[in-house]
Amino acid sequence: MNRKELFICGLVGIAGKLGINDENILKRLLIYDTFRGLDSTGLAAVRKTGEVSMAKVASHPIDLFDTGKFKTALSAWNSYAFLGHNRFATTGAKNSVNAHPFQFGHIVGAHNGTLDKESWKRLETAIGEETDVDSAAVFMSFEKIGVEETLALLENGRTSNAGAWAFTWVDLKDGTLNFLRNEHRPLWYSYSEGHDRIFWASEWGMIRAAVSMAPGDQKLFIDKEYHSYWQIEKDVWYKIPLEDLAKGSADVVDYRHKELKGREPAPVKVTPPFTMGAGNGYGMNTTTTKTTLSGSASKTPVDVITIKTGKADPFAGHLKEEAFRGIARYGCSWCKEEVKYDVPGVTVFMNDDTLLGPCCSGNGKRNRVIVSSIDMNDIEDLMVLNG
Repeated sequence: MNRKELFICGLVGIAGKLGINDENILKRLLIYDTFRGLDSTGLAAVRKTGEVSMAKVASHPIDLFDTGKFKTALSAWNSYAFLGHNRFATTGAKNSVNAHPFQFGHIVGAHNGTLDKESWKRLETAIGEETDVDSAAVFMSFEKIGVEETLALLENGRTSNAGAWAFTWVDLKDGTLNFLRNEHRPLWYSYSEGHDRIFWASEWGMIRAAVSMAPGDQKLFIDKEYHSYWQIEKDVWYKIPLEDLAKGSADVVDYRHKELKGREPAPVKVTPPFTMGAGNGYGMNTTTTKTTLSGSASKTPVDVITIKTGKADPFAGHLKEEAFRGIARYGCSWCKEEVKYDVPGVTVFMNDDTLLGPCCSGNGKRNRVIVSSIDMNDIEDLMVLNG
């Protein structure tokens, strides 16, 4: 697993003119997708009548396949779409209620990503309800106030740890399948050879493996450049009429509906700036060291400021509470726990606007500041450094 995308879930699905072989492909997609999340597995089957059959468990896909609900839901002949999801839990309890997909009124959807806390609060204010997981708030908001109005409340993250999304959903009112993602989450799709089905997954290799290993002669469309897999464009809303898709077409249809972006993140200002070198004026309560991370491919030393922590001034005057709150709004970048200003053992990555709380920093009772930019693949080495 790439630790740059540690907090990941997985999206998979098939829509259009579904057949018995698509049932086998969907099961394979859910199994392959466990690499992106083992906390729960879910399926929403959208019937041609507009009804929805849902099956979810807080467990592995194999456990889901054994349930009566799944066997009922996985019926290709009377369905237009299968929406699948594997969850890596970041907020909310690990149970079948919090498993994806969700249905609220005419919206049935699944989410890969994590919102920042402020965006989640804005959603709950807009819908007038509290939710156990941020993803539920998104789809409830889609249903209550609309997609564009919801996106206006969501802040794009500076990193992939929060403010990240890839959404797949069906709007039962207009009979459309919809895709939307920002830069922090992937989403890939392919067409069947006759353009009457679309397959999607968070990783294109899942589609290739699931289709190639399924029974029957399954063929994907290949374009003039010999491509069969395409990435959903970031910040572009795709809207696909399910009935039209099932009819097929001689050519690929452009389903891009419109550009739709989240809010730009508020800038974080740090005053005074951290400037390394002689005469930096840190005072007697700070020390500056250069540390080479053992697991770093570049072996480039990073500058570390270790600060003797005091509750009145945890960062010795170099990181004020307002600036800290701007960085800490996403919580710990490793486990998402809330991080408070006056609690010792915090490691702040100044150039990346991220931090590790005392829960994950391995830093005892002292705060640290990493001034140089750091590859998040090296984060485990930082967790075992002692201040």
